[in-house]
Amino acid sequence: MQYLVEDIYSKFNRQVVILVDEYDRPVLNILHNIEEAEQLRIRFRDFYAGIKDIDSQIRLFFLT
Repeated sequence: MQYLVEDIYSKFNRQVVILVDEYDRPVLNILHNIEEAEQLRIRFRDFYAGIKDIDSQIRLFFLT
């Protein structure tokens, strides 16, 4: 996601809007499996850390 936002920002020289829909679906599907849930938590952490690194290029981040 980080590379995509950076590319869009550099091409159009405008901040990017990100919409993440149904982010909780993967969590709800594996909530019963602690091992898979932990792996997913790590992936979410890494995803959001990357978003934080480019916050100056983001106009709006909307999570539903």
